[in-house]
Amino acid sequence: MALTTYAANAILNHLDGSAAFAKPTVFVGLLASNPTVAGTQTSELAYAGYARLATTAATWTAAAVGAANSAQQLTFGTKTDAGSVTASYWATFDAATGGNMIEFGALGTPKTINQNDAPFIPAGSFTRTAS
Repeated sequence: MALTTYAANAILNHLDGSAAFAKPTVFVGLLASNPTVAGTQTSELAYAGYARLATTAATWTAAAVGAANSAQQLTFGTKTDAGSVTASYWATFDAATGGNMIEFGALGTPKTINQNDAPFIPAGSFTRTAS
């Protein structure tokens, strides 16, 4: 997992007191290719039925030893159009669309999503680290 420059700057500014960082609603998205620490990505999936998932505190385990896991299965919308797409990366954002990318990482195994598939990340297998 990597923090984007946006998130790193916001956290550092918060810690030194120069600017408060308000807790955002965190949305999880799926991407086809690796984004950059600048938060640049052009490969977020866009199949019919896809949307970023809004999360709450209950979605995640409490952080311990610099890591937190998904406490719940993360299930994305069912792909209703034809063809297939492959999700290889995940990212968190502070908005349902657009917004700032907070962090990103590779999925343990890329997931090919075909028509009528509802991709998911099982509980406990989505790990976020702060190292």
